[in-house]
Amino acid sequence: FHKRIQFNATNVKSDPFGHFIIVSGLLIRKPVVLVNIYAPNWHDDKFIRKVVSLIPELNSHQLIFRADLNCVINPVLDRSKPTYLNPLKMSKTVLWTTWVVFIHEILSEPSTFRTLQTSSSVASKQSDGIL
Repeated sequence: FHKRIQFNATNVKSDPFGHFIIVSGLLIRKPVVLVNIYAPNWHDDKFIRKVVSLIPELNSHQLIFRADLNCVINPVLDRSKPTYLNPLKMSKTVLWTTWVVFIHEILSEPSTFRTLQTSSSVASKQSDGIL
């Protein structure tokens, strides 16, 4: 955060390998949970489940989620000539987990809900999302 942005961290969880950081705190006096994920290059659906299970305070804090998941969500649209045409297990887990968090946010605070925005890299090899 820029030094002029008022943010007070109250809880920090991180991966020793640098694959994720989860920070709870107050952003301009509003409770938020910031999640940033840089997934491993191998497709491990257990990784994303583990990270999501570590996200605290979803009932009382707004979630801000950013991820580079290092997986192709839709192999048909992948322009890097994939060797497989079926979505990998991690891709399916990512989609399922994203929708679970997305629906939770709608149900918990519909008046402050932010839309899910996705974009892909030039090579269409990553999924980036902000919630």
